Amino acid sequence: MLFDWLHPLTAYRLMDELTPKRQTMGPLMNMYRNEETARIDVRVPGFDPSDIEISVEDDVLRVTGSAPEIERQGQVLRRERGPVRFDRRIRIPFRIDDSNVEAHYKNGMLHVMLHMHESEKPRVIPVKTA
Repeated sequence: MLFDWLHPLTAYRLMDELTPKRQTMGPLMNMYRNEETARIDVRVPGFDPSDIEISVEDDVLRVTGSAPEIERQGQVLRRERGPVRFDRRIRIPFRIDDSNVEAHYKNGMLHVMLHMHESEKPRVIPVKTA
């Protein structure tokens, strides 16, 4: 036991256990766009769909979530994951039709489909004869 304290890595191990582990950026996202929609794929493993909230305001998609702390099953030997919260906002390159947003969750991935607002879609103007 005494020799454990003299080991050169002891200070690093102690600091590793004492410093809080936080996820600062949040889950990773990919965004794809075609002519009338954008699809956002958000990596959220370990989250239940009921722990995730999606909102849209103007051209900003906001995804928030919180996962409870994992229940202890005995003595903790190492703890890298505690309660996790995230709040991600991403600007969409067009005005969103907030009445037509779809979200699906499967295998730790959240897929959000955003449709372009009618006012953003290009209009075809018919040419009339005089």
